Amino acid sequence: MTDNERQTIKQLRHSNQITQQELAKELAVKQSTVWRWENDKVKVSFSNRRALCKLFVVEPREVSWPREE
Repeated sequence: MTDNERQTIKQLRHSNQITQQELAKELAVKQSTVWRWENDKVKVSFSNRRALCKLFVVEPREVSWPREE
């Protein structure tokens, strides 16, 4: 994950006033997983990228994510 991708998750979350815990619940992942995404400890899966885009109503190209892995 690039710095841009990592910051994008945090920016989207903050701009929508969602905590890591709330985002985790929406995506059915652990809060620690969201923390790991934002701190570059683990890569966001394609399915979670898609879920993030759907949740935040953005296109993958708007957040610099490839459409496919």
